[in-house]
Amino acid sequence: MTPHMLPWKTAASTCSVGIADPAWPLAVWVGEDHPDRTYEVSVRFDVPFGAVPVVQVALMGFDHDQRTSGRVRLRVSDVTPEGFTVGITTWRDTRVYGVDFGWLALGE
Repeated sequence: MTPHMLPWKTAASTCSVGIADPAWPLAVWVGEDHPDRTYEVSVRFDVPFGAVPVVQVALMGFDHDQRTSGRVRLRVSDVTPEGFTVGITTWRDTRVYGVDFGWLALGE
């Protein structure tokens, strides 16, 4: 097959993370002027791709303290044929207790 006609491979799943992990830093109250806090999740594909895929993540829900604004950001990094990393970030006085996200990878 010519390169532009290779079949696409897809992989997708969901993930839930939160305060059950002792390393979860997002539920700690740190005050208004504290730097951003990030928790990283490593995702590994069941079967590696033939090349680096395109990865999309989507926030499905999150649990946060009702006394503050709900601030959360998801970012994909370190994408390889074997997997990727999702950084979950909050900032200021927001306390996040859990995050649910879905992901989709498309590639060769």
